[in-house]
Amino acid sequence: MTQYGDIRTIYTAGKHQGFVMVSYYDLRAAQNAMKALQNRSLNSRNLDIHYSFPKGNASEKDIGHGTLMISGLDPSVLKDELKHIFGFYGEIKEIYEYPEMNHIKYIEFYDVRGAEASLRSLNGICIAGKHIKLEPGHPKNATRWLL
Repeated sequence: MTQYGDIRTIYTAGKHQGFVMVSYYDLRAAQNAMKALQNRSLNSRNLDIHYSFPKGNASEKDIGHGTLMISGLDPSVLKDELKHIFGFYGEIKEIYEYPEMNHIKYIEFYDVRGAEASLRSLNGICIAGKHIKLEPGHPKNATRWLL
């Protein structure tokens, strides 16, 4: 499994029932592992791989999905400016914005470590004259990547 990327966690409590869960730091690693291993034979059984989503009661502070919510943002700040600022910490997959909440944006990183570094380094900085607040975020259409 490590040939696809850095593994964040492995859950093996269900291995006797033929179930394990592997969490990668990077979404692309999870996608590559799934593509390469789906239906591959292991111990006379074909692997059946699915993405797993965090439970509804997962900690609000969990940044396992690699997405940050930026609040307190001046509505005039463009996506390109945010990509420039946050892209220093990791490759950005997507920036989500919702017209009804123009002072809030979500930044999804490919690699959760980019989100973690941004949260540590950029929380409270001033962008376009306003101090921003960063928190782990959960936009409805953000991708989560657990195998």
